[in-house]
Amino acid sequence: MPTHLQIDDPGGFRRLQLISADQTNRLTRTCVLDMIEALRGFERAPKPLIITVNPRFFSAPSHSPTWVKN
Repeated sequence: MPTHLQIDDPGGFRRLQLISADQTNRLTRTCVLDMIEALRGFERAPKPLIITVNPRFFSAPSHSPTWVKN
């Protein structure tokens, strides 16, 4: 499992938590690609998904990075 994602499955839903050593929850390219891989894995057994982050920060780019295809 990637070190910047934690995935729990307590029963009726899944929880995906962003984790980073500096606790800023940055959406790096690697993090986003790993999130995509996790989401694709969830397709086999769909459930509601809750995405959580460190309570101190939530960050998102103000523009689409060059590696994001629209």
